[in-house]
Amino acid sequence: MKKITRLLYSFILITAGILHFTRRKNFVFIMPKIIPFRSFFVLFTGICEILAGIALFFNLFKKLAGTLLTIFMILIYPVNIYMAIKKKPLGPNQKAYPAALWLRLPLQIPLIIGAYRWSLEEKKSTEK
Repeated sequence: MKKITRLLYSFILITAGILHFTRRKNFVFIMPKIIPFRSFFVLFTGICEILAGIALFFNLFKKLAGTLLTIFMILIYPVNIYMAIKKKPLGPNQKAYPAALWLRLPLQIPLIIGAYRWSLEEKKSTEK
């Protein structure tokens, strides 16, 4: 992953992670009611996003962080599908934009691929 892309991805993750805490109710709202402990999972995924963002920013733990981020992105994908099918807005008092909800789905695929590619990168040797 190129440095600019990695830093942008990092910024997106850290911002989203912080929003899990500052707008927790919105994230609970978009989750299917069948999922237990939704508030806990919102906070947990917020922590995961912040940690992944920090790892990306500082280019740390490539294999582990990239693998976990790939799994994480795949696991949250069904919530985005649920939002699109149910036409769920991003919060209880907001308007849903179905086209935007469906457009998010293919846009998430490069995030999954990017995380996977990052997990495959070898740490550059500083030895000669």
